[in-house]
Amino acid sequence: MITTRLLLLAILCLLYGGGGKNTEAMYVSITNEILELVKSSSSPVVVVSSDHPIVAFDIHQFWRQIIWATDYHIYRTPLYDLQSTTEIAATGKIGGLAVDWVHHHVYWSDTTISRLEASRLDGTARRIVYKAEWPVSSLVVDPELGKLFWLESSQVGSRMKRIKTCNLYGSDIKTIYADSHIYEFSPLAINVIKKNVNFYKINGNFSEQWEVNYGEIKYAVKLFEKEEPVPRSLELKTNGFFYSNSDGLISGTWKSNGSYTIIYDSMNRSLSRTTLLCNIVDKDLSEATQIRLVGKTKPRWQDQECRFHVCQHECVPLGKDRPTCACGYGYTLMDDKKSCSENGYVLYTTGNTFGRLTLDGDEHTILYNDSSSKIQAFDVHVKSGYVYWSDLHSSAIYRAPAGAPTRKHVVVPDVSAYGVTVDWVYDHLYWSDHSRIMVAKLDGTSPMAIIEDVDAPADMVVDPINRYIFWAECGHSLSLRRASLSGDNVTELVSQVTCGVSLLADPNDRTLYWLDWAGDVFSCDYDESQVTRHYVGMARALVVLEQRLLWVPWEHEAIRYTSNGDTDYHTHIDLTSHNVKLTSIKAMYSPIQPTAPNICDDSDCPGLCLPSREPTVPFCACANENEKAVFCTHYFNTTSKAAQRKSWLEVVDTSPFSIILKRSGTLLTHAFREFSVNITEVDSLLDRQSVPKIPRIFHVDNETLTFFIGGLNPATSYSLTVPNRVTRAAFSLVVHTAPPPLAVTRLPIVTVPGVAAPLRWHYQNIHYASPNAWENLVTREYLLLLISENEYFQSNVISIKQPI
Repeated sequence: MITTRLLLLAILCLLYGGGGKNTEAMYVSITNEILELVKSSSSPVVVVSSDHPIVAFDIHQFWRQIIWATDYHIYRTPLYDLQSTTEIAATGKIGGLAVDWVHHHVYWSDTTISRLEASRLDGTARRIVYKAEWPVSSLVVDPELGKLFWLESSQVGSRMKRIKTCNLYGSDIKTIYADSHIYEFSPLAINVIKKNVNFYKINGNFSEQWEVNYGEIKYAVKLFEKEEPVPRSLELKTNGFFYSNSDGLISGTWKSNGSYTIIYDSMNRSLSRTTLLCNIVDKDLSEATQIRLVGKTKPRWQDQECRFHVCQHECVPLGKDRPTCACGYGYTLMDDKKSCSENGYVLYTTGNTFGRLTLDGDEHTILYNDSSSKIQAFDVHVKSGYVYWSDLHSSAIYRAPAGAPTRKHVVVPDVSAYGVTVDWVYDHLYWSDHSRIMVAKLDGTSPMAIIEDVDAPADMVVDPINRYIFWAECGHSLSLRRASLSGDNVTELVSQVTCGVSLLADPNDRTLYWLDWAGDVFSCDYDESQVTRHYVGMARALVVLEQRLLWVPWEHEAIRYTSNGDTDYHTHIDLTSHNVKLTSIKAMYSPIQPTAPNICDDSDCPGLCLPSREPTVPFCACANENEKAVFCTHYFNTTSKAAQRKSWLEVVDTSPFSIILKRSGTLLTHAFREFSVNITEVDSLLDRQSVPKIPRIFHVDNETLTFFIGGLNPATSYSLTVPNRVTRAAFSLVVHTAPPPLAVTRLPIVTVPGVAAPLRWHYQNIHYASPNAWENLVTREYLLLLISENEYFQSNVISIKQPI
């Protein structure tokens, strides 16, 4: 054993010489482990250990990350912190995996549904690259040229095997070599310098290694044949290669022995005549499924192509060609080839998995698969792109990016929540906990109970636009109830319901939908009117999207829809080929979570600022010793002593003569139907020393969110104050009319080539124009031009006051 290890190390020394990188090592995957072999050590080091067989891996040399995969999961492990393994994707059965070390993406093949996918190294920006006709078993990448290469094996007829290529976007698909004798599970190895892809053929008892050039001269050459077991892995080195089979880990080295000429498509090419020397390096590595060498090359590591290419979502390099833009899942690239138009998609769960479907049903992706979990309820925050769910097996509520649920973390521990819902306006998380309705911030902090003594709460939903929370009680009462988002004014909407599930609130129509345990679809409005039954058959889950009711029928694997008021239904998405059984669905689509004013913006509430029944009156809630939400009695006692607020009044727009402001109303006492704003001039660029600076008072209606203050002077600073009788804490804000004052020295004379143009400041009939012929000069010299309307560039001579 020692002898073979030393031989391997000697070969590594010859491989790297003195010009390699600091980390000169070989990485080998064997069953459940990835081993590291380095020159400075005679024994391998286990860098990754898994409970499941490792089927593929690759290395990002500069970021020092190992990306590795088991059958259905992809992980990332930093070489500098081997204990920090993170799952970045769940998928179908993985055939091959490759890391793009230039643009920092990982590509993999899903043999279950025969396609190539990609994501960033953290699992975000996941996209489908190519839908293959047959399973893909091996994958390599040339990121500098912007090319993917894979082996695609036909399962019928002549069982032709093809080595194909495409750009990193998934277009320009070509077959560079096809032959029925290519080994179906042949490993691929790439030489990005010589532009060769190496692979194996099986010819009787002989294994043949071939290489095909994908550069300017495309040809295939058989390198050698040998009667030996079929190969499991292959990696190229400077003057040869490593591969493994049932005999062990083998090193192949080429020895030059003259040259010869081949003719390909009327072109001559001179090649070296070589002799192959093979040695078994380590018999104990016969189970090696993949080999990677680190330090053999110095690849370019910066993404140069996309640095100056503007894309709304994602820039995808195309090697020598101009990069292209790609859109996130559920979006379509618009005609300008930069912007993305939202189409939306469906996020679903099957109990222990998350998946997503485009609304046309064309693209289906498994995002999360954990056999040890039991997903009870989930909801989405569309704007932030997060999904929240409760797991009854682990007794926790999790949060993760909707496109990468594997990057989950616990936000609420030790809870068995049968209902979870998200307030997307005020950014709060609600859930049911035994006999209580709980609320917290989206990160799980400040948890408190807003409603207690609930009779077996189950599913729930919020409508932050109309400031309601709805839930089902499945104990003795069997009812649907409603309350404000702060927990007051509890009202029974519907009684004698056989435990409502899949609750759904439509804020536009003020309608609540639900399923009973028999799977029938019902609805009612928010005002306790008559219940309506929708005769669409038994359903497992439902969602409302653009005036359509979408549901999953019990008897079919599909998503159906019907328009409002229409009893006919249509099959919207056929799921038969996807082999999934949906239990709950949500739509990731911005219009279903419309924006609304947030009266808690910039709140100083030390607990949770919750909306109440009154549209402009928030409720500042703090948790008592029993986690019950109570009014923060110390809130208003300490507000007047607090530091000055950063922004109670927000500037929306300015002109030379006016300002438009928006108020949050957080600190208003709401005892006044209107409040006053005092405005005083504090500084100006205009010559107004003779004009007294008298405060002016503007009266504002308490129901008004935005208001206009006119009759002001240009280029002037004003102080706005709101009396403390209105806010319980004196508030002030400095605003500027346009253009804003410049704290620099103004020049009395501006010289334009060939023209001397004296300028003078004016304070009557002020007009400021931009862009104009003087704009670059103004920017360069820090000179503020206030031009009177009568002299608006009608001549080259304009007067100016003395230097300020």
